[in-house]
Amino acid sequence: MFFETNYASYHFRMTNEKTDNKIHLGPGSSGPFGEADYFDIDTSDEDIWWGAPMLNTETLKATLKYDYEHTASVTSGTDYTSPLDGGFSSSIHWGIAATESPIMFTMLHIKSQIDVVLKTTTGSDAVKLYDETKSGVDRYAKVKVVRAFKSGNVELGRGMVKTSGSTGEYVMKLPTYNSRFSYYFATANEATNAYWSYYVPQELVRNSGANADDFVGIEITTPDGNVYKINQLSEIEATAVGSEAGQGQTNGGFITRWLPNHHYTYTFTLKKTEVTATATVTKWNEVTADKEDVTIE
Repeated sequence: MFFETNYASYHFRMTNEKTDNKIHLGPGSSGPFGEADYFDIDTSDEDIWWGAPMLNTETLKATLKYDYEHTASVTSGTDYTSPLDGGFSSSIHWGIAATESPIMFTMLHIKSQIDVVLKTTTGSDAVKLYDETKSGVDRYAKVKVVRAFKSGNVELGRGMVKTSGSTGEYVMKLPTYNSRFSYYFATANEATNAYWSYYVPQELVRNSGANADDFVGIEITTPDGNVYKINQLSEIEATAVGSEAGQGQTNGGFITRWLPNHHYTYTFTLKKTEVTATATVTKWNEVTADKEDVTIE
């Protein structure tokens, strides 16, 4: 690698090729940490990576932390947030001077992976999750996330994710739309493989929950047209949290935010009169959730 001068330090960042044509460079004098440079992300089936040289590489899994509290951006000149505030700032090796040593990057999944598994019972209250008499996608239950932001951007300098645009709904990918799964069912007629998508990281309850529209929710529609609504995902507790999850998410605590580099798995058990939920979190990070009673509508 060529360094123009031995008297300056350089700030290196990396993304995968899926950010091509999505990177926006800020004004020339926008502060030394690059917060004004960003790239766009959206909720989709694309896994986007962001990376930087990190401190304490050997113990990074134990120390890596994402700070979503400090969201101020660079404006101009020296009017910028401290490099230790926001995003992954506290873990980044900010300045690297001329060196013959390898520059080691740590790449992170900058979105949140959300999986939803549907289950039902074997008794008289069982729900039909698949209808072979129908054609195409109408055979399957449909899962969609509602009242969530679908767009956002990532500051190149510190990996801070911010939502953008307006909230809306997004239909999750079928289990069969993924090379991880060959079949829709994990257990015939009782449990599906995971519906999935990569979501823009965001809080699941906004404005202290003043209005119903402030809560991110999930709606499940069975092939026979019944709709199950989980109106407030923020009231589902994590029943398992991976040993590297961190970020303040505790086992048994409510999942009130989707964080970058986290994998959340929600399991909903549908019955003819209700739905119960569990959730887990791991780092990628893995998160799982449980316990939510929902009536059919």
